[in-house]
Amino acid sequence: ESNGFDKRARGDRAKALLDDPTLQGALAAIRSNIHAHWESLALDDGDTLYRLKVAIHTLNSIERQLQNYVEEREVDILQEEIENKYKESKKWQT
Repeated sequence: ESNGFDKRARGDRAKALLDDPTLQGALAAIRSNIHAHWESLALDDGDTLYRLKVAIHTLNSIERQLQNYVEEREVDILQEEIENKYKESKKWQT
C-alpha cells in the first residue's frame, strides 16, 4: 500500500461492510448466540467461558479494524486536501 488509493479503496470496502445490513445482522446474531450460551453455562465451565470470551473479543476486533480502515481513508483524504491547498498557496506566492 504505497499510495492513498489503496487506503481509500480499503476504507471504502470497509465502510460498505460496516453499512451492510446483512453483515450487521449476522454479527448481531452471532453475538446473541454467544450471550445465550454464556448465560446457560455452569460457572465451573471455564474452558467454554474462555472460548466465548475470545469469540466476542474477535468480533469486536474485526469491527474495530474495519472502522480503523474507514478512519485511515478519511485521514488520507484530508491529508491530500491539505497538501493540495499548500501547493495552491505556493503557486500564488511565486
